[in-house]
Amino acid sequence: MIRTGLRRAAALMLTLLGAMMLHAVVDGTPVIGSPQIDYPGLNIDWPFWPQFAVLWVTFGLGGGLLAALGPAAWFGKPPQVGDPRHLARLWAIWFVVVAGASFASFLAYGTMGPLGVPQPILRFAVVNGAVSATVIAALHELVGRWLRRMAPGRPAWRDAIEILVTAMAAYACIVLVIVVAGRLPLRQSLAIYLPAAAYLTSAVTLLAVLTRPSADRQALA
Repeated sequence: MIRTGLRRAAALMLTLLGAMMLHAVVDGTPVIGSPQIDYPGLNIDWPFWPQFAVLWVTFGLGGGLLAALGPAAWFGKPPQVGDPRHLARLWAIWFVVVAGASFASFLAYGTMGPLGVPQPILRFAVVNGAVSATVIAALHELVGRWLRRMAPGRPAWRDAIEILVTAMAAYACIVLVIVVAGRLPLRQSLAIYLPAAAYLTSAVTLLAVLTRPSADRQALA
């Protein structure tokens, strides 16, 4: 019972954290997000779009992974995949949650747009909800298929190492391509984003291990 409570507490906290990170990145995306005064996490002396692409990979996809795996970790089983109706329900739930929270936030605090100029906050909220829900649903399906291929009899620590190494390697390769193609300073860019990636991949690994279909996993319930 205690372990179940701890598992669900971790799942809930990381799900909310991931959803908020993804929402923030979508909201800050030019054209589809709300107006921004500046981007405090980006270096104004470096090219904007490569930095923003790395930001999307780190906190957009990273947050989406947390939000996709969190509910599965709550129930202690791999994400349900291959069912279009389940995926549609998942998308609808996340759309309502993100769009509703976004609209409420805009009503309470407004946007960073020019003062005295009406802002289409309903459109901002709907677009954010649709984009965030699509990212979460897609990651839910992709990662769920990968997790279900894991051998159920393997020790948890082996799965944890495999997931962590795979996630970090994939992230490093994607970021390296963006940094080199975008002509960003390599050492400074990695120094900024790799620590955040380490925390996020560790959290993703934790949630993934909590959903693994293994016999020893059932003891945690």
